[in-house]
Amino acid sequence: MKKRGKLNREFAIFALILIALLFVVSGQTSCPGQGTTDASKTGLDFSLNTNPNFLYGGKTLEQGENFRIGIIIENYDQTPRQGKICVLDDVSDNFLGISSNGDGQCASFNVRAAEISEQKSQALIGGGTSKKIIPGTVEIYFPENNWYKYQGLPKMGIYNGRMIVSAFYVETSRATATLNVPSTQQPITTQEPSPIGVSLSQSSYRVAEGYQTDLTISLIKKFEHKIYSSDFTKENNIYFNAEVPPQQLICAKKNGEAINQYFELGNENIIKCSFLSYSENIQGYPFVSTLNYGVKISKGFTYQIKT
Repeated sequence: MKKRGKLNREFAIFALILIALLFVVSGQTSCPGQGTTDASKTGLDFSLNTNPNFLYGGKTLEQGENFRIGIIIENYDQTPRQGKICVLDDVSDNFLGISSNGDGQCASFNVRAAEISEQKSQALIGGGTSKKIIPGTVEIYFPENNWYKYQGLPKMGIYNGRMIVSAFYVETSRATATLNVPSTQQPITTQEPSPIGVSLSQSSYRVAEGYQTDLTISLIKKFEHKIYSSDFTKENNIYFNAEVPPQQLICAKKNGEAINQYFELGNENIIKCSFLSYSENIQGYPFVSTLNYGVKISKGFTYQIKT
């Protein structure tokens, strides 16, 4: 009997250990089962080719040394991107090297959309799928068929140079929602990832003609990129349009000033809209907003020239 009791206790301890291990494994693998993804990066990004004969951040050049610049552009959005990429330095053009005038030397780019792949978890408990993003990539070379070099710099030991790389592209994004009127239910906004996000809230109340619905639209700048009009002539100037078909939607800035298609981004990017509806029953109206604007992404890289 004593032996059997000992075996029972050992079995119970083993069972408890096994349950604890299963609990730990379940906790570690529950994230993929809940839809957690490592495909969270969005937008455009770029880096420099660091192979020999290329200039990149932290490199030291000899005066008179030939070099090129390779810019690897990555697109993490599921939309192809077209634009231009520019490079300039802060060294006078009297010493050759990269152009230091205006935006510098520019070239157009066209990069394919990113691909999203789903991977099934191999975990026995809490398994699911995880997403992985494969960005579209393209590499642009400066100069296209030749070499840069610095010549004629005064003898000063080490000359510290700085290179600026900027990417320009035009973004068109849409945000959609369903507005239930009359209702206290707040709309859920759907939008593809973009540098400017849209959030929406509504309130409906009875008026003599039916129901008036007031909308508050907030534009949220998500990144530190510079925003321009789509022709890059005006900073922080974006095209804005919103519709709630078949109703007539009237929109104005927070201060009451009418919006004539273009909106100036500032500290408070709030737009007020309203429309009338005449049904006594709850109706679902489609809300669609469209933004169009230019995006500029810039990065600085420092390097040295031996003189």
